[in-house]
Amino acid sequence: MRISLNTMKFVGTIHGEVKAESFDILLSTPIEKGSFVKIHHESYGWVLARITALRRFIKDNDEMLIASARVIGYKSDSGVVSVPKAPFKPEEKVFAADRDLIMDVIGLNRSRHHSIYLGYLEGHN
Repeated sequence: MRISLNTMKFVGTIHGEVKAESFDILLSTPIEKGSFVKIHHESYGWVLARITALRRFIKDNDEMLIASARVIGYKSDSGVVSVPKAPFKPEEKVFAADRDLIMDVIGLNRSRHHSIYLGYLEGHN
């Protein structure tokens, strides 16, 4: 499935030191702690992450807003959720995660016959 970058909500770019399991985002759009984001990895495709912390400070008379994110993972072709074994590229674009990716990676299925309703994910109905 091909998704146009024009329809996705851009939130910022990866900033500073990048690890396979975590990274910081220089935000261009405000986002809340706990929000889900997605990043395209050159080897694994779309990867889901979650905002764990936010920092705001002044640098060279400009206000900076940095988010820390923890990688949740991606769904492999075999259906297993894995964390990338290599970090993302510095300055890679970060987008708000879409509902389908969140449901696919976290393992929430749409069938009400074999699942239990626990409520909505905050910010996603």
